[in-house]
Amino acid sequence: PWNAKTRARVRVLGSTGKRPVEVRRAVRGDVNLEQRVWVPRDAKGGFCPVVYLNGDQLAAWKLFVSVGAWGSYNQGAFARTIRAAGWPRDVRPYQARHSTWITASERGADLEDIAVGAGHRDPRMTRRMYVPVLNSRLQRLGELLDGRFQGWPVVPQLGTPKTIQKSRLKK
Repeated sequence: PWNAKTRARVRVLGSTGKRPVEVRRAVRGDVNLEQRVWVPRDAKGGFCPVVYLNGDQLAAWKLFVSVGAWGSYNQGAFARTIRAAGWPRDVRPYQARHSTWITASERGADLEDIAVGAGHRDPRMTRRMYVPVLNSRLQRLGELLDGRFQGWPVVPQLGTPKTIQKSRLKK
């Protein structure tokens, strides 16, 4: 059941993080493999900036073009096909999109850039749906702040909060 067209569609979806409808609406003139760009067609009232194709995305689109995966496809049948080939039953195919933008966040991409890549007009949607606060990002935040007081003189301990409060009351 895992035919070449389905494989190509999954690779484009997984590598670009675009909506399935944006892949379904793609026509040959939207993708320029030589210049490594794809101009997706708008979906859900969002906006679709040009996608500059990295190596993974270019390989996915080359496969897509070579097998002629253009045109509409039934999403239910698509989901059944990829599940029959081993895709987990409890994971919707749309979640490949989430995975793409979470990976971008973990690798240090700016929230605003992720929002644009995902086609969101409002970065709050991106924060809520695609770029949750992740432990890996919190750890990186702590690492970025480490050492900023290096070289500062050590501040002497004044005592516990109770002894500090008592000494203030005596004055």
